[in-house]
Amino acid sequence: MFGTTIFSSDNLRATLFGGGGRDVIFTFDHWRCDRAGFVQAAPARGFVDAGFDHIRIQSAHNDWFLNPDLPALLDAVEGASGPYRTRRGVGYSMGGYGLLILSRAISLDQALFLSPHTTPLPDLPSRHPLGDLRYLSGQADADFLRHAHGIIRDSGRRRGEVAVLYDPLVPGDQAQAREVKRLFVAPRMMALGGAGHPVTGRLSKEMAVRLVHGAITGPHLCENTVSRAIVRAIRLGARKKLWSASPPLRAPTGLQISVNGQAT
Repeated sequence: MFGTTIFSSDNLRATLFGGGGRDVIFTFDHWRCDRAGFVQAAPARGFVDAGFDHIRIQSAHNDWFLNPDLPALLDAVEGASGPYRTRRGVGYSMGGYGLLILSRAISLDQALFLSPHTTPLPDLPSRHPLGDLRYLSGQADADFLRHAHGIIRDSGRRRGEVAVLYDPLVPGDQAQAREVKRLFVAPRMMALGGAGHPVTGRLSKEMAVRLVHGAITGPHLCENTVSRAIVRAIRLGARKKLWSASPPLRAPTGLQISVNGQAT
């Protein structure tokens, strides 16, 4: 399926797949250690097959979408999303920050954040830096990035069905999730200890895609289907780890076992 370019610059790109649907779902780039410009955008077949249009927002850099082209991108996306009956979004890690930015520009009916990461530099937020060094920004204009980050962080709370899934045992992820929480009226926070980053990492790629697509395409946001599968995967992993660490069962010394009536 070919996409229609909504916006394109050296830094940011938005592509529409589908067209003619009554509802739209936004997805976003995530951080990549080997990023070298844009990758080929592709439609989420689960969304399109369910009757949704799909808008993919990409960045050429690991910059949390914070570059001087951002206002023009948001204007273009706002115009393109206006006719839709509902507007929804999914964001993983750095893509979660993209979803957060989008929620400042347009009203989202549903937003699903999966291990969101909101601080492109360790000295952000400026008033109480999180010091998160895991995923560093590739944006050369750090002054612009800090300024834009401050505007977004101080933009007030938004409404809509919002769920944030994260692993509180991953260093930094709980603080990142709180940054998202403070910018919505009534977000549902789901702590999934042992899930990892991202929280869907214990699921197969196919299962994660199917569950996330199902959660965001229903009449209401249904993050519980995702969280239940993650909890099952965590428990299964724990049982396997415990079983592999247990010594093999052996008969106690001196125990006589009868085989065909003969003592052994």
